[in-house]
Amino acid sequence: MFKIFQKKHNSGNTTLASGEKASKTCELVELYGNLDELNSFVGWCAEALHSDNYQDAEHRFLLKQLYVIQKQLFTLGQQLTEDKIIVTEQHIKQLEKVIEDISNKLPSINSFVLPGGGEAATRLHIARAVCRRAERSAFRAHEKKHKNADIVGAYLNRLSDWFFVAARFSAFVCSVEEVTV
Repeated sequence: MFKIFQKKHNSGNTTLASGEKASKTCELVELYGNLDELNSFVGWCAEALHSDNYQDAEHRFLLKQLYVIQKQLFTLGQQLTEDKIIVTEQHIKQLEKVIEDISNKLPSINSFVLPGGGEAATRLHIARAVCRRAERSAFRAHEKKHKNADIVGAYLNRLSDWFFVAARFSAFVCSVEEVTV
């Protein structure tokens, strides 16, 4: 059985999935934490889409996508400690396809969109911002030569675009006018 704590004084170090000890301030541990936080926010987005306000086909589609994304985010953590690539360029291309499909249904924009647009859209915007932080930490880990951090960063880059388009799509479906600057 997995123990939550080891009954040892915390010295500011942790053990990675590989068995290697690392400082809790190292880039890889920071990335794990950011992926975990992002996955939690994705779950929070999914909870919004479970409500009665979002039972249309478009939001059910987004909900299914969020569940796929949660599994991929969990897998990214594994990928950082193993030699095999689990989330690949193909996953990035799948995100790009969905982004293009959704974008084609949206009005074009010529300025910045402020976060908002209803409960689900706002949560998706928050997930986008958290995703960008995780992306930055992935590339910091890549600069320190942590294996597979580059593909993780590339995936997170495209995923943040997905969150932006999904937020806009949710607002559009709910007929909420976007606020731009």
